[in-house]
Amino acid sequence: MQSPSPQTKLLGAAVAFAVLVVGGLIIRYAGSSTEQTEQTADTPTPSAQSVPPAEVVPSRNPRRDPDVDAGTPINYGVFVTIPEGWERDSFNGIRVTSRGRGAAQITVSNHPVPTAGLLRPDAETFTDMMVLENLKLGAEQQIPAPNLNTFDAARISFTSHYVEDGVTYRFAGDCTRFRGLPAVNDVSVSICYFAYAEDLDAVRAEVTAMTGSVARSI
Repeated sequence: MQSPSPQTKLLGAAVAFAVLVVGGLIIRYAGSSTEQTEQTADTPTPSAQSVPPAEVVPSRNPRRDPDVDAGTPINYGVFVTIPEGWERDSFNGIRVTSRGRGAAQITVSNHPVPTAGLLRPDAETFTDMMVLENLKLGAEQQIPAPNLNTFDAARISFTSHYVEDGVTYRFAGDCTRFRGLPAVNDVSVSICYFAYAEDLDAVRAEVTAMTGSVARSI
């Protein structure tokens, strides 16, 4: 058999070298890829940056106390919770009666005016409506507002009596006025009540509770 020529040997060596070089490139590439994968697996993933909390936007609700609309609606968004034992008997505002003990009148106006100077007319109108005789009015007194949604609160007290068959019947009560903050509910509220003298403490407590429910609904 004829031996390959030197040119053929040289060409074969060149091809073999090329294959080795190409194989080396492939091996080196694969090894480099493996090393990169291992390095990636060993490298800890950086933790996500903490997100700053959202900015707190102040509420535009002007109320300083919660709005609690519970009970019987009067008008202009104002409600009253009428205690057990009292009956509503008027739709001019709300008049409620506790039979044999007393009565109360609640009026709401959406044309608010300063409280000063209005309590005496309130008391006179109410006692005339209740046909209370021999009226004696006290002095107007500024009082704390029922809650933080109200202001301009004042009160006037009164007494009354009449004589029948030699028996003197005595009554007492008061009228309270306050206003809703203009930014909340710009109304004026008038609450008057009277009670038989022997029931005054109990009636006053129940009217105070009604007053609180009115103020909470403003």
